[in-house]
Amino acid sequence: MALQQPQWNLTDQQYRSNFDLYVKDRGYRIADLCGYEVPSSSTEAIDHARFCVIWEKWDGPQGPFHWSAHHTPVSEYVSIYNQRIAEGYRPVRISGHTVLGQVFLASIWEKSTRTDRDMQWGIPYGELYSRINELRSNGQRIVDVSVYPGPANDTRCALIWENSDGRDWAVMESLATAYQHDFESLTEEGYRPIRVFGHRRSNPGGQPDTHRFISLWERESGALWVPLYARHGVTHLTVASEVPLKRMAGYRMRALGGFNAAIKPEILARFCPIWERREKHPVISNLVRRFMAKYDVPGLSVAVAKDGQVLYAQGFGYVNKESLEKVSNSSLFRIASASKPITATAVMKLASEGTLSPADLVFGSMGWLNGFNATLDPNFKEITVRRLLEHSCGGWSNDNNDPMYVNPSYTHKQLVSWVLANRPLQNRPGKKFTYSNFGYCLLGRIIERATGKPYATYVRDSILAPCSITGMYIAGNTVAERRVGEVTYYDQAGGNPYGIPVTRMDSHGGWLGTATDLVKFLSKLPDLLDTSWIDYMTKSSGVPGSDGYALGWRNYNGSIFHNGDLAGTNSYVARTADGYCLAVLINTRKKDPADPDNVEKNSLFGLGHLMWSLRDQVDVWN
Repeated sequence: MALQQPQWNLTDQQYRSNFDLYVKDRGYRIADLCGYEVPSSSTEAIDHARFCVIWEKWDGPQGPFHWSAHHTPVSEYVSIYNQRIAEGYRPVRISGHTVLGQVFLASIWEKSTRTDRDMQWGIPYGELYSRINELRSNGQRIVDVSVYPGPANDTRCALIWENSDGRDWAVMESLATAYQHDFESLTEEGYRPIRVFGHRRSNPGGQPDTHRFISLWERESGALWVPLYARHGVTHLTVASEVPLKRMAGYRMRALGGFNAAIKPEILARFCPIWERREKHPVISNLVRRFMAKYDVPGLSVAVAKDGQVLYAQGFGYVNKESLEKVSNSSLFRIASASKPITATAVMKLASEGTLSPADLVFGSMGWLNGFNATLDPNFKEITVRRLLEHSCGGWSNDNNDPMYVNPSYTHKQLVSWVLANRPLQNRPGKKFTYSNFGYCLLGRIIERATGKPYATYVRDSILAPCSITGMYIAGNTVAERRVGEVTYYDQAGGNPYGIPVTRMDSHGGWLGTATDLVKFLSKLPDLLDTSWIDYMTKSSGVPGSDGYALGWRNYNGSIFHNGDLAGTNSYVARTADGYCLAVLINTRKKDPADPDNVEKNSLFGLGHLMWSLRDQVDVWN
């Protein structure tokens, strides 16, 4: 279960202090935030603001990068809005509160490349539903709604919306006395509450009328809903008593919904908490379906394991779009550069046995590959095994004219000779991170020289077999070379999945396997290597530009992972700091070379976010 800490009735200073503690010091994100009004203890005048917030831990490196403003005067919010939009943020949450006649907004923003999400605040209540209907007719859906006291004793509203993704939605206002009935009616129709606020609707110059609730609901065709528990209009004492009980039962708070109830003689803050019990089957199914629809993915396989047990394994979609054969747990996928952790582990095993050392030279008379004429560049003789592992060998980048794609008919030996004769290094070894597929090709040849076995044979015998993996192979290049059970690949970026030398990519990107195979490998890592060698392999190298890359793995706060990107396929594997092992494989690739960092246009980024979301969003695995 993801670590979560809901808090309520925070003063401005308490919120700031807790923001520093949870976000800056502990790496939490803000999952929910709202402000509301309360009176001082000595008067009924509503002259103080309070805040409720849900702090939530995110395990992976691709979590949403959030920015928040909890007490911004509405007069300054246009400037905040324009600045955040210009910086690439999009709104996630919005709520309003009014203190002594001055309106403030509390909001959460998320770094995002999507441009369709937008917001509006200060909407007079009488115009709310016409605005909602206008957005619906324009093909958008509401993702957050807030109602708050306006500056002239009226009621104002705020909305956040984005393009519709097929989910049905509704915004409902109910009298307090009718809310439970409306709640039951909507849930029977398949809707689920997303956000609930209480308010006392006011009219300009008039007095507040009866107590009401406004709520946002969603309904999704084919969705498997998680168990849900919701309350409305409860005090902080009720919330405090339920937090430990719900946590023990596996529930996570989704929204807290603080508001000023304005119920005399006591003007109390009240809350509308929504809890979810995020079980594996509905959560993963819903996340995967949305991902596949967004990136037009034909087939996907996912597996999760912990403590040597596979907790979840499932195929989605199709092996082949024409035959409509369904993906199963035994479907084979090219795993592309997710092969690199396997190769790195093989090198570490040989090092742990004393067969080689990471400090060993690669070329020259004392190097493992001393049979090659490495005279084009004197820096070749400074390349060590470790520098290949950490991508600091000085060149042979995969960015432009990757050596692994040239002369596709060449054998490994011919290719290495050609590269050494025609491709000098761009940097001195050890000085700069340069991701190099060819560097890992060289590691495969070193394994062969050190063991006297073909690379694939050694890996199958010494790495995969101890993990009880018997069905992983080096992939073929063509359709005719597809293995039994292997998926068909579809590239959306103009690449030809069957026109590249995948077999020759063995040690850097050539393996073929199932998602279950990969989590078995990740689970058995402590059995393959002792702790000191795992620590050595997974510690960030510190090479300039490496951004957390270690030796064949990336490392983020103790979670190790790698992805793979090849024409027609993407892959992601991870072993989290708390021992969860995850693998997700797809048989397509969506990629925009003109906009490579846009997560909306590149399936590899989306796949990484999906994988970390599986760990983050599932709380109940049994």
